[in-house]
Amino acid sequence: MSEQMLHILGPSRRDEIAVIVGDGPALVSLRRAIDSALLCGAGGTVVYQSDGENYLLAVALQKDMSSVHTGYANDTVSHRSLREKTPIRAVKNFWPALSKAMRLREADAGGALASGLAPQVGAAID
Repeated sequence: MSEQMLHILGPSRRDEIAVIVGDGPALVSLRRAIDSALLCGAGGTVVYQSDGENYLLAVALQKDMSSVHTGYANDTVSHRSLREKTPIRAVKNFWPALSKAMRLREADAGGALASGLAPQVGAAID
């Protein structure tokens, strides 16, 4: 299965490269989720890993990113600046974006996404 396959790799300690690689339907699905986030603040979709497992992809618009941070591996004591106070899951549109992705997964309970039969794969859910 290669339909709706999307891999997202963030930069690591070993290199400074981030990459998004996907097939056409997955990239269209990502674009629709991004368009939804730009339009109304939140977008979501469901895509697949190469092992066939699906995952939810939340896309949230955050107008001011200066306070937002992600966690570091083995981060037990925060070494962040005082401005970095907002974790990713606490941004305003994170939960609405995740909810959109969850609703899309629930709507696909019959497996139309995996089979490639869904004509509106990744469509923005309002």
